[in-house]
Amino acid sequence: MVAIRFLNRSAGPRTRLANDLKEAKQTITDLKVENIELARRLKSEQKKRQRMIKRLQRSPQTPRSKTEELIKTAGLTAMQKKTVRKEILFGNIVAQQIKEKTDEHTKATIGQLHMTIAGKIIRKYRCNRALCYNTGLNKSTASKFLKASQTQQERLTDKISRKHETAIIEFLERDDYSRAHPGKRDVVECNGEEKQARVLTDYMMNLHLKFLSEKPELKVSLATFCRVRPPYIQLSYPGEVVCAHDTKTWR
Repeated sequence: MVAIRFLNRSAGPRTRLANDLKEAKQTITDLKVENIELARRLKSEQKKRQRMIKRLQRSPQTPRSKTEELIKTAGLTAMQKKTVRKEILFGNIVAQQIKEKTDEHTKATIGQLHMTIAGKIIRKYRCNRALCYNTGLNKSTASKFLKASQTQQERLTDKISRKHETAIIEFLERDDYSRAHPGKRDVVECNGEEKQARVLTDYMMNLHLKFLSEKPELKVSLATFCRVRPPYIQLSYPGEVVCAHDTKTWR
């Protein structure tokens, strides 16, 4: 007779349980190692930051040191450093000089410094915030001088634009180019006032040509002519589209 030994069925689940426990222990070990490595990196970065703060507090921030620090941070090549170093250094020197002048000025004369620096170039490139940050100037005071720094030519241009706007509106309100709605309730609110609604008798493109023929001294484009049209003067055809600027918004 041959004796046959059957395997114990309870050994299967025990083996799977042991394997799962082994994998879990290995995962925990890996996470502990990763946690230790992250803690080491965090401590290293904190010390690096502390050293940087101490170095900045210890060494004076001169225009040259600021320039070298910026070039080093940007990671430029030797040729690029040689090209931009002088320009960056010049900007830092001017900012430092303005900052020192700001500290020397009194409240009575600080306005003169703001007036000298603020101008249309600063306003054009939107560097008001950078100017105040690098020079120590007051932001609100500089903004006032920036808004008031329009040249005489710019003020004259605004005056001419308002003159054109008045002429266009008077032209469109004429009875031969627009007709008023007969109803008393046919009103449109414009700038807080109720205006009697009117409808044009021709296309905006044709009216623009007529306007130029009557007033050849006024140089007005079709886009400006359409943009100036107030909302209470309605188009002759609701679906008329002359240009992208032909909107019913009223400035």
